[in-house]
Amino acid sequence: MKKRPVLVCVTAQSSCDVLIEKGRDIAEKLGAPLEVVSVQSVDMTAQQRADALDTLYAISKRSSADIVVYYNNDPAETISLHAKMSKACYIVTGLPRSSSNGFSSKLKSILKDIPVISVDENYVFPDYQAHISGKKIAARL
Repeated sequence: MKKRPVLVCVTAQSSCDVLIEKGRDIAEKLGAPLEVVSVQSVDMTAQQRADALDTLYAISKRSSADIVVYYNNDPAETISLHAKMSKACYIVTGLPRSSSNGFSSKLKSILKDIPVISVDENYVFPDYQAHISGKKIAARL
C-alpha cells in the first residue's frame, strides 16, 4: 500500500529550501514520502516559467523530493485538489505574512481532514512516536 505523502507548498524562490527541509524532516519522522508542489501564475512568460522550473527542480533534487508544478491563478484551490487526489497526510507552508485571509487560512478552511502546518527555520515537528503508538501513526499515513 502506498504511503500518504507530506506535501510542501513552495514558490520558485531559493528561500524555499527551508520549507522543503522542514517538510523532509516531517516526512522522515512519519516514514512518509515527500512531495513538493508549486502553483505558478498562468500569466508567466516562457522565460519566467523556465527560470521557476530550474529553481524548483534544483531545490527538490537536493532533498530527493518529487515535484509537481501547476499553472493556475488560485493556488489554494489547486493545492487542495492535489492534496485530496494524492491523499496527503500533511501540508507544509511558509508562515503567513499576515493573519488575514491568506493562502494557509484558505487551505485550512478547504481541507478540514488534512493538517496544514505553517513553518519557519525554527519549527520542530513533534516526535509522535513518544506520544502515540505506531499503529495510530500508520493509520494516518
